[in-house]
Parts: sequence; structure tokens; C-alpha cells
Amino acid sequence: MKKWFAFFGLTLGIFSVFGIAFYLVPSQSSTFNERIELENQNEEKTQEGKNEIIDLYLDVREESLSYLYSRDRFDDNRIDGTVIIGDDTTKHQTEIRFRGNSSRGLNKKPLSLRFDKPKDFIFGGTHLNLNAMYTDPSLMREKISLDMFHDLGLLAPKTSYYNVYINGIFEGVYLSVDRIDEHMIAFTGNNPRGTLIRDQFRHNQHIANIEVSSIFNFDLNSVENKEEFLEQTTSYRNNPNWEAFMELQEWVYETEPGAEYAAEFGNYVDIPSFMDWLILHFLIADVDAFSDDYWMYLDQDDPEAKWQLIPWDKDLTFGAHYRSEVGTGNHYFAYESPVNSRFGNKLLEKFLATPEFRDMMNVRMEYLMKEVFTPNYFESKVAELSEVLLKNGEHTAEQSFILHRKNSIGEPEFEDYYKENLLDFVELRYQYLTQYLGGFGIEENHTSLDVSNVVKGETLYLTDQKGWVIGKIEVEENNSADNLSISIEQSTLSNEIDRVWTIQTSKGSLSGTLTLYYRNDTGWIGKENWYMEDTPTGDQWYMQLAEVMESSEIRTIPSYINPYSNKVVSLEILELKGTQQFLIKAQ
Repeated sequence: MKKWFAFFGLTLGIFSVFGIAFYLVPSQSSTFNERIELENQNEEKTQEGKNEIIDLYLDVREESLSYLYSRDRFDDNRIDGTVIIGDDTTKHQTEIRFRGNSSRGLNKKPLSLRFDKPKDFIFGGTHLNLNAMYTDPSLMREKISLDMFHDLGLLAPKTSYYNVYINGIFEGVYLSVDRIDEHMIAFTGNNPRGTLIRDQFRHNQHIANIEVSSIFNFDLNSVENKEEFLEQTTSYRNNPNWEAFMELQEWVYETEPGAEYAAEFGNYVDIPSFMDWLILHFLIADVDAFSDDYWMYLDQDDPEAKWQLIPWDKDLTFGAHYRSEVGTGNHYFAYESPVNSRFGNKLLEKFLATPEFRDMMNVRMEYLMKEVFTPNYFESKVAELSEVLLKNGEHTAEQSFILHRKNSIGEPEFEDYYKENLLDFVELRYQYLTQYLGGFGIEENHTSLDVSNVVKGETLYLTDQKGWVIGKIEVEENNSADNLSISIEQSTLSNEIDRVWTIQTSKGSLSGTLTLYYRNDTGWIGKENWYMEDTPTGDQWYMQLAEVMESSEIRTIPSYINPYSNKVVSLEILELKGTQQFLIKAQ
């Protein structure tokens, strides 16, 4: 981890040519590295727990349990119960309620367990948050996301898997995510008395009778009692330093992006950790975080301390997407979320609109993609967590799913497809981000590549100027081909995917495995729905690759399809020569 921050310091130094002295103050860097070392030591102590699913046995009186699941789901009054963890027979008194917001409306309910005193099994905390992961059929997205923040030494909640049994019935695999409070802060070696504030303006707009969605887009001088107003419109823990937060908020609101913003930002916010926090959200495509899915921390006892951001709520990441007509994250696949801010969060918008910071961010993003969070990193994470999830209690419990129908919106027989979908997201998201770093153009649904120097074993991504990957070729042989282009047009030749892919190879030929990608989303990002049914997967399982021959005959090609990734892959080596047209159609 230290070498990544050393690189970051070098990057900051490079951009001092803008006339702004960015650097890591030695004392701050030393303190930061000491914290990383302490967190690593704590992580080692809990490594055994990280690499297994912990059994949690929750006992609740039947009438209380029935009341919990039949009352208004937003009722936060707690009911009594007892908890046993693993093989330890100790019974811990607890109080239970549902947690979350929209997730309470899903079939599998997230749970909040509160204890009357600190517990070792939650690392000295008093709250155990159990996320249901119902919208994530891989059961990995939130875990991998938060692990990435830890791998960069950033402040982030810890996670652990639990097999949850309620009154002896297995009710699913849950992910515990540390409550962000003084216990979590102390565990990371930071000052537990520090300020913790969460921007909840989006949900408290009625208080000020205004329409802005972030506290950083509000004129705080327009209210008479600023501290009282912040207490009403934010979430907070401990005894916050409201004066320090007001100073940050007012500076952000009043300062325009540009040289002044760049020169003074580091007086308030820790630049390296903030930039990595921001970049990681772009890598995993979690733009919801820019509204209220983060906490801000300041060690108010240290006069040199700067604000740090703590990630929160990572269920809709790695391609999970939201559609209003469905009402929750689901199988619709998205990887093209833009590299910008949403919800009027001026803290982020102005940072991204400042050229000095944007340039630094782009350099750092490219480094993290190529050197840290590589495809191998994600393949290893998926393999590791797959081994952990083999201990899913569903496979061994005598009775399962009385309160909850199943673990997630997914189906067990498609488990490998869900994991592949997660890895496909990384592959395609990185191509989108690579196009962003090179500069977006206006041409879409068409691209052309010089393939004259391409050799066996290389992978060609056919990405248009908007960042969408039209196709992919895993090269087996290059027989003097020098250029290859691909384009997509609407077509009536297929009743399933109303498009035709045209590939043109100049001179010679190129042989390899061909993958075609089709869009299956009509979300706010603005993509078209090329699959002709309204359901996310429907009959896509029966579609395959096909080629339109010169005689207009359509030749089907043995192929493999993953509807969750919107892709079809040839199972035979194809020779690409001259002009050819391909379809995706039913068998």
C-alpha cells in the first residue's frame, strides 16, 4: 500500500508545475502510514473471520417475530432477542429491527442488531448491521467494493459473511458492514472522539423547503441558526465540530472551481485519500455515493487533521442497475455511468471541474487500473469469495427460508453466470474508462482498429468513441490483416436482437474467438433496449451467434451466451475476412 501513496506523492509533485504546491506533509504521511500499519495488524487478527462464513443463531419469541415482519417496515422500534455466534454457546441479549431504506421493501430484509455493551465478535462495537444482499445474486459486490478501499489504506467499514438462522431456520447469507461510529474509527487507529457527519440533505429537503439535494449546494448563510439547521439536515455521531464543518461547507459553496479551489482545497480535505475515494467509486460505477452514501470524518483534536470521506452502502455496484418500473437493482446490466458527480454535490462537482485536480485524477485512475486493481485482482477476489460462499448454510440446513424466500434475486443454477457478469463488468468498465481517458468522441456504434501488428494471444476490444464495447476478438492467428472495423445498424433479420454487426477486414484475414455485446437497458444513462422483450433475461438463453451468408442464408454458429452480461461468444474459431455480417438470434 505504501508504494501506491508514494506514487501519489510523485503525481502530486508532477502537477506542482501548475504553480500550486501539492505535497504530502511528512508528519501527515507518517501518521497515515502508522494508521495503515495498525489497521493491517488488526486485519491480521481478524483474518480467520474474514475468510469464512460465521454462523449466527438468532432466537426471538414467535409473536414478536410475527409482529416484526407484519408491521410497517419503516417502524424502527426494536424487539428483543438473543444471539449465539458460531460454536460459542454464550447467549447475547440483543434488540432487532429492519434497517436500510428501499431495501426494506425487498423480500429478504436487512437487519440491525443492537447490544447493550461492546462485543468482541463485532470488534468492540455495539451494533451489528446485517445487509441482505438481495439485489446481488453474486453475493460479492459490496464485499469486494469495500475491500478495495481497505486495500488502498482508506477509512472504510469492515465486512464479514454470516449464515443467519432465525429460530433454528436458515434465512440466508448476510454481510455484516461495520456501523460507522466511534468503535469503527477506534479500530482503524483513529481518534474515536472525532467528528462524523453524513450529508442527508437529499432526504431532509422539506426542512428548508428547497429542492437541492446536497448540503454543499446550499447557502448556509440564508439560515439564522446554522448549527441547529445542520443538526436537522445531516446525520452525525459523537459531538461534532460544527464550526469546522460549517467552514468547509461555506468555502465549498462560495469558491469557484479553478486555481483558487485547487490551491485551498488541501487546507480542508486530505487530497490523496479524497481522490482515491472518488476514483474507486468511478471504477465500481457507484454514482449513488455522491448523494448521501458516505460519511465525513475529522480528527478534531488534531489541528493539522483534514477531512476524510468514508464509503457506505455499496450494494448497487459492478453493473447492478436500477429501473423505476422494476423498483430495485436487478439483472439489467450497466457499465457506462459517467465520470462526473450527481445530486448537485458541489464538493465533488467543483473538484472535478478544476483542471489541476482532473488531470491528477486521470493519471491516478490509469495507474490504479493498470497496477493495482487489475483483472487478476478481481479474478482472485471472485475465486476467494467463491470458496467462502461454498459454506452457504442453504446447502446444509435442515430447514430454510420461512421468512425469506431465497438468498437473492438470482437462482443457484446461474451462479457461475453471475460471477462471470461481475468480471465482465470490470472488463467493460475499464474499456469505457480507457476511452474516457483518451477523450470521448461523437461517433458511436462504429470503430476501426489497426491490426497489422496484432499477434496470437492478444485481445482486441472494439470500443466506439462513446466508450461502449461493440465486440471483442481473442486472436488466434493474424494472416496479414492490417485493419479491422465493426459497425452496428438496426435490422429486421432477427426477432430477438434487432441489430446486425458488420465486420470488415482489409487485406488478409484475422482468426479468433468473437464476442458480440448487445444493450439491454433503458435507464437514465440513455441506452437503447436491443432485446425485444421487457424482461431482463427472458428467452435469451436460446439465442446464439449467426452469420449472414452471401446467399442471404443465415448460418448459426455454436456459441455461448450470458444474458446478464449481454454477450454472445463463438465456440469455434472464426476467420474474419472481407465484409461479414453477424446476428444474435434464437436457435
